[in-house]
Amino acid sequence: MVILMYVLIVFVATFLGAAVGLGGGVIIKPCFDLINMHNTATIGVYSAMAVFTMSIVSIYKQYKNKAKFELPIVVTLAIGSILGGFSGDFLFSFVNEALGQMTKVIQNGCLAVVLGIILVYTLKKDKIRTLKLTNPVMIFLIGFLLGNVSVFLGIGGGPLNLAVLSFFFSFTSKESVVLSIVIIFFSQGSKLTTTFIKNQFMPYDLSVVPFILIAAVIGGIVGSTVNKKMNSHHIDILYISTLVLLVVLALYNMFSAIL
Repeated sequence: MVILMYVLIVFVATFLGAAVGLGGGVIIKPCFDLINMHNTATIGVYSAMAVFTMSIVSIYKQYKNKAKFELPIVVTLAIGSILGGFSGDFLFSFVNEALGQMTKVIQNGCLAVVLGIILVYTLKKDKIRTLKLTNPVMIFLIGFLLGNVSVFLGIGGGPLNLAVLSFFFSFTSKESVVLSIVIIFFSQGSKLTTTFIKNQFMPYDLSVVPFILIAAVIGGIVGSTVNKKMNSHHIDILYISTLVLLVVLALYNMFSAIL
């Protein structure tokens, strides 16, 4: 029963991740927290595996669809997100060892705040003057921040990536989706690499992983196909609706963990 719930969550999450750039992890993490069948560290690894798999499928699909992006920005963001991923994983390990179960409260509280800010920005973005950054150092720092926050919160970073890419680079929703998936690939890849190097996969229940990865592949394929057929307006509607639900879910998880 647990495996079935995980598979359904991962499919929906990675579908939305590939279709509108949410990344998947931002749905997987709070939903897995709600089910509460595994600890915070295990959920973080499951989420990273699913989102990383989704990003591989999505990048391949975007490549096949001849998606266009600015290579210098992509490379600089990728380098920043790799180092940010390592940093975020270290920060999570430190906090989790020090605070244990309270880590879930911190993660969900931070997630609710971040998603709330992103929701307001998304609703008001037509009235906000955006930037067009070209400074490599600033681009690197943005990639680092996105990688750090996404790995620490265990969310993949999708909605945060989209808002930041939109504001700092004036990208459209469809352009931001492609870059968001690239950042997710490198940041989550660095987290999984760190876990592998430290030989820390052994404590986790890996029996559900094959099912999670299969669901992530299918979700990524279907989501990428849908993304190709959607315009930016439709992407925004689905994106905003999902954000509202996730803010409510994150707040519920936070107060449930406290009480």
